[in-house]
Amino acid sequence: LSMEIYLLGERSKRSSRMVDNTKINRDYFENLPRLSPPVEAPAKAATSFGEMEKGVALEEAAREAGRCYQCGYCNDCDTCRIFCPEVAIQLTDNGREIDLDYCKGCGVCSVECPRGVIIMEEEA
Repeated sequence: LSMEIYLLGERSKRSSRMVDNTKINRDYFENLPRLSPPVEAPAKAATSFGEMEKGVALEEAAREAGRCYQCGYCNDCDTCRIFCPEVAIQLTDNGREIDLDYCKGCGVCSVECPRGVIIMEEEA
């Protein structure tokens, strides 16, 4: 939970839609190993009342938080605009909008979106 989301701040603009793991374009993210919290040796823990799992340093916690893909949240990377062959994605006061007069439905923007924000769906 985020207090900023609760207070309807900038991060509250996230989509409530769950982004499937296969929809994240991992080519845009550095593959960092998951941090394992330091654990007290079992033999020593059995003879003391010390904590079994130690905390992590601020730098390690920040690095672990940096692994988050922030899926479903447009971070204004403009990858969609860069890769759109028809220049159909326009920058407006409300963010990015697709000009349907120019969009040919090729789906390049959806495939290249690092966080799975753009969805291509068939119209009913």
